Amino acid sequence: MDNPSLSSKGAGLIIGIDEAGRGPLAGPLVCASVALPEGFDFPEDIKITDSKRLNNSQRLRAFRYIVENVYWAVEIVDVYTIDRLNIRRATLLGMSRSLDRFLEKYKQLDDWFEVLIDGKDSIDLPSDLSGCCQSVVKGDILVPEISCASILAKVVRDGIMRGLDVLYPEYGFSRHKGYATAEHIRIINRLGPSRVHRRSYEPVSQITLW
Repeated sequence: MDNPSLSSKGAGLIIGIDEAGRGPLAGPLVCASVALPEGFDFPEDIKITDSKRLNNSQRLRAFRYIVENVYWAVEIVDVYTIDRLNIRRATLLGMSRSLDRFLEKYKQLDDWFEVLIDGKDSIDLPSDLSGCCQSVVKGDILVPEISCASILAKVVRDGIMRGLDVLYPEYGFSRHKGYATAEHIRIINRLGPSRVHRRSYEPVSQITLW
């Protein structure tokens, strides 16, 4: 939906930001920014909460509804950037870029913005943006915009990991999505890391088969 009905006046637009993929040993980080049109309500059959609290069917149903009905943008941070910056700095960079994408995508929105980020960190807003930014602990549960961002980021990242499974079938990415499961660690110990593993992460950094 290119132009949801939203008034830019009044209290201002809330933009929720979240990420998926801080913890995995492989694959990118995905950050998403989401805002809801004024007075927007989700149908009863669409469950909106932290993506980890939804099963795959619920996430996909919510994902499809979100991308068709609200404002959103996604940014992908590759493993090389994660290794170069460290995961915290890469996350903040990804969140900033997802917000930039959002603002570029929806130039018709203006006036005042409130940017809410899941967790304890915040980001610097663009100098020409009127508004504020604050972190919200458990925001992916408490703030609908952040919940939507959580769902978008999770579904996009899972799709990327299924694609990487095609390129690197021996690593089982479609099953564990790059997380440090016992199976994944056994595979890394046997084969060594792939090009999409995070070499700054343990135990990947301890493996000498490069």
